[in-house]
Amino acid sequence: MKRTENEDAEEVIFTIQGIIHAKELPPIMLKPRYVRERREKETDKGNNKNRISAYRYKFLRQGITLTGLGSPTFMRAVDAIKSIHRRFDRQFEEGALEAWAEYRPDEPETDRIGLWNRYLTPAREAEGMQSVPFLPGVDPNGTLRGMSQEDGMSYVHTEDNQVHYYATRRNEDGHLMYVPPNNTDETTIRK
Repeated sequence: MKRTENEDAEEVIFTIQGIIHAKELPPIMLKPRYVRERREKETDKGNNKNRISAYRYKFLRQGITLTGLGSPTFMRAVDAIKSIHRRFDRQFEEGALEAWAEYRPDEPETDRIGLWNRYLTPAREAEGMQSVPFLPGVDPNGTLRGMSQEDGMSYVHTEDNQVHYYATRRNEDGHLMYVPPNNTDETTIRK
């Protein structure tokens, strides 16, 4: 997105059409729990052992997994994303960028793309980053905010942790607009 002609691009929006295979999306209403084997659950009945511990909060994330079910268009999009990843990978120190991992390399016709982002970052990993409030609708009960300082662990929610959700709408000129849900402001991103 460029606000002025002389400004560098700040953000790029990719559009890919696929089928949602899996999702973990806000709002977060309750503190998350472990998913355990059935026999373990039976032995833990009546206690609070199935709540995740504070050192694992950095793994809480929001996101979706898309699949194209073998669609050639989807596969071309996956190939384009892989190509972009390879270009970025050359710009960083070896190991600095997470390796591209095929979702299911043994079944390329069901290739999937996982798009995920953490809710919280350990404070020691966020040096120099400012904590920002959760966007409306993400943490309505303050659950994540309360978890950020629990059991001696310290987490922050930074701008890098935020995921902005948009809906598409056409304006009166017929241009496709990306707008925050329930937003009537037309100063939005144009396609």
